[in-house]
Amino acid sequence: MSPNSDSPATWLRRHGRPGLRIGTAVLLLGPGVRKYLTYAQSVYFFTSLGLPMPELSVVLVGAIEVGAALSLFLNRVPWLGALLAVPVMAVAIVTAGPSWQNVSVLLAGTFLFGSDRRVLGAIMRLFQS
Repeated sequence: MSPNSDSPATWLRRHGRPGLRIGTAVLLLGPGVRKYLTYAQSVYFFTSLGLPMPELSVVLVGAIEVGAALSLFLNRVPWLGALLAVPVMAVAIVTAGPSWQNVSVLLAGTFLFGSDRRVLGAIMRLFQS
């Protein structure tokens, strides 16, 4: 490895995580905003899936998706944005079926949360006690 080349871990930290964070934010933001722009259609869709309280569910899921996207995009507590995205996408996969978008967000959210230094540090402190 030449002195100017990054190690795989350094490359992932500098380029991979930010790219994954921004890509995941984009995949969350579109459907999150769309839930508000097409509220009636979203409520009808949630009703057809048998979700409880579809009017409230659309608002809550949209807020979680937009909030998680902003957290990831702006790099403000990205671990929390990733953590919020995981259960929303898991429910989407179970109720609406898997799509490349919700599976991608589920996997990326799991990776981003699990590989965050603060999260890893907290887990290590738990096991050192």
